[in-house]
Amino acid sequence: MEHLPAVITKLAPDSEIAKKIKCSRTKCSCVIKNVISKRHEEEICEILTKIKFSLIIEESTDRSCTKHLCLVFRYRHNNTIQDSFLALLPIKEARAEDLYKEITNFFSLKKILYQRNLIGFASDGANVMVGKHNSVVTRLKLPLKLIEL
Repeated sequence: MEHLPAVITKLAPDSEIAKKIKCSRTKCSCVIKNVISKRHEEEICEILTKIKFSLIIEESTDRSCTKHLCLVFRYRHNNTIQDSFLALLPIKEARAEDLYKEITNFFSLKKILYQRNLIGFASDGANVMVGKHNSVVTRLKLPLKLIEL
């Protein structure tokens, strides 16, 4: 990032605004985290409220022993299939009920009606994810069974 202001100045040597741009790694990181990523998240959530999508999840533990749940969404937009990373949620436990709660809380917070729009699910083959009796999949299907009745 330290080189970007010089590149912009060379591209627009007569621009007074280009000459005043100062941007290093710290400022760039803040802009990406607090502006660009927030807007990107808003755009994807807006899309997911209107169309059918698939959810891809993965649970992982980092070096500091913090567990995370990664949410990636696959959907059709502008006649192409898009995969969009949307969240990395810290979790306390990796049990099916905890993962399900985090996912549904995320959907509620973002006003995404997963009961209507979720048409696919993917994860690794762990029992907690896709087991027959008590898994994330069986919990995601439960509201659908109640709706069908």
